Amino acid sequence: MDTQASGNLFAIFIETKSAVYGGQKQLLARCKEFDKRGLDYAVIHPFRKSLFSDEYSELELKGGLIKKSASNGRLANSKALSKISRNVFILRELFQLIRQRRGRVVIHSDAFDSAYLVSIASRVPGFIPDRVVKVFSVNSDRYRFFSRLDRALLPAQDRLCTNSEFSRDQLRRHKWLSAFDISVCYSAIDFDTLDAVLQRVPLYTAGRQGKVSIAYIGSFDRRKQLDQFARCAIAALRAIGSRFELEFTVFGDAKDADQASFAEEIKRDIASSGFGAQITFAGYCVPEKVVSRVDALLCPFRFEPFGRVVPEFLYLGLEVFVIRDGGLTEAGCGFARGLDALEGIPLEREFVAALSEWLVGRSRTKYELADRRKKLRAAFGSAAIVNRELKSYVKS
Repeated sequence: MDTQASGNLFAIFIETKSAVYGGQKQLLARCKEFDKRGLDYAVIHPFRKSLFSDEYSELELKGGLIKKSASNGRLANSKALSKISRNVFILRELFQLIRQRRGRVVIHSDAFDSAYLVSIASRVPGFIPDRVVKVFSVNSDRYRFFSRLDRALLPAQDRLCTNSEFSRDQLRRHKWLSAFDISVCYSAIDFDTLDAVLQRVPLYTAGRQGKVSIAYIGSFDRRKQLDQFARCAIAALRAIGSRFELEFTVFGDAKDADQASFAEEIKRDIASSGFGAQITFAGYCVPEKVVSRVDALLCPFRFEPFGRVVPEFLYLGLEVFVIRDGGLTEAGCGFARGLDALEGIPLEREFVAALSEWLVGRSRTKYELADRRKKLRAAFGSAAIVNRELKSYVKS
């Protein structure tokens, strides 16, 4: 579907998170591409002030950001807003937006909580007319443990999208989802912003500093396997630390008490290994700081449907090591180094072998990097992903 064919489209996006993580970056990239094409949209965001709204304003996006204000909500900050208050706000604004438009309307949900609200509203007679297309992007690994609530509400959606071929294969295993023609719409990446990073920060090279720096980037969710990163780091330092000066850095923060507890367990294991000076935690960092001090990423996430950090940091020029059993290889677009997570074979052994091979023969010309960036942009750039999403904005 080209811009002309979708010219009468009005899209409604619902963002229920106040922070900016992968899903919010995807939405911001989508909105920028909508602006380039002159497409009309609005974002419902049930907070008066948030990191997401700040970034939305900084990007000067043209679509209306409908958020809590002095006139439509008395609560002053995101933490004070109750879930009920946010849901009432979303439903009220959704009802008004739909009735203000007579043409084609799409409600695109990127999270389960907003998809639930839309599904519930669609069962109220007259709330969501038949002309409105309800699209839900499943951008997490939650499909591995669908709940009864999912089974009850998600069939009310008109279209289902997911962010990798791997993810679609997992979804198709559920018979109750067989009625959906599931579209693959990768997580859109704003490569223009990454180009700006490269303009501001020179690419780090190990030869300049004498060290080889390898990083983990992400939350401390147990499914991300930060403990596996630590084991791989310890194994590498023991096996080849005398040949190469290695350092490992964790960039990320705990989002809740369980993640904080998990991180403390890992820190104790690292300290007992004797490599506390070589394996450190740096908290959350913007890409500029990572690029200026890191050579490679190790992404030990198992069963991950996509993983934005893979194409983002490949584009920025880093080497990226991924596990082959999920969607990370797909996200690497042929440029990531795959590790086999086979039963009975420790991932640490795979990583040490792959790291050694790379360290001995690493070299990369500017022409190779240019080719990599061209292919990554073609696969995961906002233009390519919005093309896919627009095709999904029709009822099956």
